[in-house]
Amino acid sequence: MKIMQRWLVAGLLGGVMAVAGAAAAGQAEPPVTGEGRLNSVDAGKRTVNINHGPIAELKWPAMTMDFPVAANVDLKSLQPGKNVRFTLQKDPKVMYQITGITPAP
Repeated sequence: MKIMQRWLVAGLLGGVMAVAGAAAAGQAEPPVTGEGRLNSVDAGKRTVNINHGPIAELKWPAMTMDFPVAANVDLKSLQPGKNVRFTLQKDPKVMYQITGITPAP
């Protein structure tokens, strides 16, 4: 029984150390998705304003926010007043930015 406990503790510690090491190495966090209403697009600043629903993975309540948008996202097709589905990814500055955005059904 003690051998099993030691293996379990060693395995848990190894997992914790792997997660801590990945965070310290700057590895990307998984993307998060959300849905909301697109209020405005500022192509010059590459930002959008979205009134989004709760985002459980980030423990964010529903709110209205400005988001920076990644350079590879086409802003020309976005229409304020429309519902959208978007993907957020943490950027190197420890901010979330939109890496994908499409019309929501």
